[in-house]
Amino acid sequence: MRENYLPVLEAHGIDLVLLGHAHNYERAYLINGPYDVSSTFAPATMALDLGDGLPDGDGAYQKTGDAGTVYVVSGSVGSSAGAISNEHPAMHITRRLFL
Repeated sequence: MRENYLPVLEAHGIDLVLLGHAHNYERAYLINGPYDVSSTFAPATMALDLGDGLPDGDGAYQKTGDAGTVYVVSGSVGSSAGAISNEHPAMHITRRLFL
């Protein structure tokens, strides 16, 4: 999926990709080019903004030109509420939702 679809989305300047999953809420940093498995994410070359993206925090992500996309996985159920170990280095935040 990453190898086939992400280059197309990025080539068209897509700002935000919303995805669904049954367990977690995850939000990526503003990134560009993460086409391989999660462990290959290289912040120095793939992250365009490593801030929190919050208006009252580090500030909203700002794109320069068409480069960069934020990916959100929105879930509905999990095993416990609150923060969990972040298994995906491209994700700024990972939370389990609801019990």
